[in-house]
Amino acid sequence: MIKADLRLQRPRGTKDYLPQETRVIRAIEERIRTTFQLWGYAEVITPTFEHIDVLRQGTGPESDEVIFRFFDREGHTLGLRSDATTPIARLAATRFAESDSILRLAYLTNIFRYVDPGMGREREFHQAGVELIGSARPEADAEVIQLAAEVFSALEIPDYRLDLGEVSFIQGVLADSGLSAKEQRAVRLALLNKDFVAFGEILAQAAIPDHAKQQLISISRLRGGVEVIAEARELTRNKQAHAALDRLEQVCDLLNPEVLRSVQLDLAMLKDLDYYTGVIFEGYVAELGYTVCTGGRYDRLIGRFGPDRPATGFAFGLERLLELVRWPDAGRVPVYLSYASGLRGEAHRLAELLRGQQIPTIWQLANEAQSAALHVEVLAPNEFRLTDGDRVVVFASPAEVSAYLKAKN
Repeated sequence: MIKADLRLQRPRGTKDYLPQETRVIRAIEERIRTTFQLWGYAEVITPTFEHIDVLRQGTGPESDEVIFRFFDREGHTLGLRSDATTPIARLAATRFAESDSILRLAYLTNIFRYVDPGMGREREFHQAGVELIGSARPEADAEVIQLAAEVFSALEIPDYRLDLGEVSFIQGVLADSGLSAKEQRAVRLALLNKDFVAFGEILAQAAIPDHAKQQLISISRLRGGVEVIAEARELTRNKQAHAALDRLEQVCDLLNPEVLRSVQLDLAMLKDLDYYTGVIFEGYVAELGYTVCTGGRYDRLIGRFGPDRPATGFAFGLERLLELVRWPDAGRVPVYLSYASGLRGEAHRLAELLRGQQIPTIWQLANEAQSAALHVEVLAPNEFRLTDGDRVVVFASPAEVSAYLKAKN
């Protein structure tokens, strides 16, 4: 068996991005960053790696296997960040410990998880998200949900859907179900994975009355508009579950009608991170078979690093957005520049003018092929020959060249 030359391969679950893809990713990031800024969210940057005990506050010890771990020379166990929310929770608890003001923080960063790649999963991927820290009000939940919808709009993705749920609703229902703690964990895992076959098998083997089993089956099917909240109230008397439904109804009432039309309630929804405590949501687009964004309330995560502070937020997967945007090539068309003997000064002045107009300008090297789609040659102080594909135009001044190229870009 011939051993592969690892010098020529990327690590599994990583990607190279060529110039065109990178231009589109940067354009996506810029639109998202602008949207966050317009809503008052300030960008922060946290370390690429953290002490392992920081990351465990978000993933839990049982999820250690998703963390890329290593040791520093002092013997500390470190890990590459496996989500963005946990480091920001640490930042909020430590760097803003003396502040009781509401924080609106944003990030665009890379994430690392040791997972089996495929179906939209990579070991290194990129996220853009926000955290609204310091408010337990339903208005805060509504704000981040509406901001997520605004991101879809900014990226010209009209056919999105936002699924909303409430973690404490399922917790309350299961608490009254009669299932053992082990069975409840198995049910939560089945619902998390939307594995309704496994869900049915667990209930079939459980030693609880048939009416209790039917109640759980009915609750697992609660999906639709806000009308399912009334249906859910009829299926359980648990106080925690009813309080969760009340809160979810309040949040829906606060959403703009346009956003609400894109909302579907999924009362059996759960998340794979253990810090979520209230309203949660996921964003979908029909042509993808997996989530594009995910978020929700996490009122007790910051308290793992300091005083408790309520919080909510979301994250978009940039690689998944890259599959959805339908813009033309997001980059400006570059112009290659050359000059006749003795005219370097004129060419320099033209290059400065074009770059000042945000037109990418490349010096064409002597051994560079004359195949550029857009090329300007300085023939004389007042003679500039521009080649645009099959079209050749001669201009009398740098300003005329600039005007043509600005219009093209």
